[in-house]
Amino acid sequence: MIALTIRKYTVISLLFRLSSSLIAPGYTLFLAEKGLNLFEINMVNVVFYVTLLMFEIPTGAFADIYGRKNSVVVSCFMCSLGALMYGNSHTFIGFACSESTLGIGITFMNGAFMAWLKDSLTYHGHTDKMHSILAKTSVVSSVGPIVGTLLGAYLVGINSHLPFFIESILLFVTGALSVLWLTEEYFVKSSVSFNDAIKAMRHTIKVSIVYGIKNPIVRFIVLMSFIQMLAVQAPNMQWQPAFFKSIGDRQLVGLIMTAIIVILSIGHMLAPHYLVLMKNDERKALVSCQFFIGFLIAISLLFPFPFSLLCFLIHEIARGMYSTLKTAYLHDHIPSKERATLSSFEAVSPHTGGIIGLTMSGYIAQSHGIPTAWLVSGGILVIFCLFVTWRDTKEVEVFSSEESPTTKT
Repeated sequence: MIALTIRKYTVISLLFRLSSSLIAPGYTLFLAEKGLNLFEINMVNVVFYVTLLMFEIPTGAFADIYGRKNSVVVSCFMCSLGALMYGNSHTFIGFACSESTLGIGITFMNGAFMAWLKDSLTYHGHTDKMHSILAKTSVVSSVGPIVGTLLGAYLVGINSHLPFFIESILLFVTGALSVLWLTEEYFVKSSVSFNDAIKAMRHTIKVSIVYGIKNPIVRFIVLMSFIQMLAVQAPNMQWQPAFFKSIGDRQLVGLIMTAIIVILSIGHMLAPHYLVLMKNDERKALVSCQFFIGFLIAISLLFPFPFSLLCFLIHEIARGMYSTLKTAYLHDHIPSKERATLSSFEAVSPHTGGIIGLTMSGYIAQSHGIPTAWLVSGGILVIFCLFVTWRDTKEVEVFSSEESPTTKT
């Protein structure tokens, strides 16, 4: 059953990621063709992150009260609706409404599916840490976005709206498969009334927030997630216009997107080995990954093409390693009962960072150019990592001095 559980997680993840990646090769260029400038494109995505911020914890509580399977199913169908809306939109308002619908759908998936995997594995007797499983499943499920970006690059050449419609269909199919295939043996269905369920959700949210604030590991991850998401919005949103002038072909943009996914997969695969290199110091591994992400973002566009593209692609290795290490570190140190809500609590932090990062990088790119936006964003992440390293060193020195015996002469 352990192998079957991992297989179910991998297949659903693969389909979900395949569907969502169809729009990636031409997303920013699609919005630009509709008349939006760099700042407005970022503001469309701010709507997405604001939605995530508003719904993340309530939908996490929904998963803990009503079941993680139900949350995954709702996510697939909501995202299917959002993609359909996007394909029929032509204005800023239309795109914003679509992003809001997609955002609600994503919050039902965030935390819930990982919580389903962890607790299902535990129910069937799995006791090891999650690093190796997440590394393997991430690599396999990356086949989905690789196929999705290549297919999306082809579809966008036919019609720029077509990838959204195909995405909607595939997400609906993924939701239907989740209904039929996912099981949740460990979950005890609640028989309470709707009002009691609301009270239970409030209690779960309260307990999770208090735990998250008091737990040093959760606090650390929350802060790291916030600063990373603030910093990476510039390359996330601007790599297509940054490199398109030098490339000049949407098919090649699709190939770059495929390369990004492959490189991220390499990062996922390298994560357990990198942790060993860091002597199993998970905190040190996460901080060092962040440093490399920020440094490479900052310097990428200081070089001419294709060296700028090479730096950009290399930074995705560190992002892949960080993602796997962070997820495993979090889920290995939080309680089962509030797992989905705590995951959602952690996810609120990068959403906040995303809102700030999108607004900041969009304004800087529109006013001073994309290279400046990348330099500022990456620089913020580098400075933060240096500060965390310095603070950790000081704490070790203080601890060592307190532990050392004093000698009188």
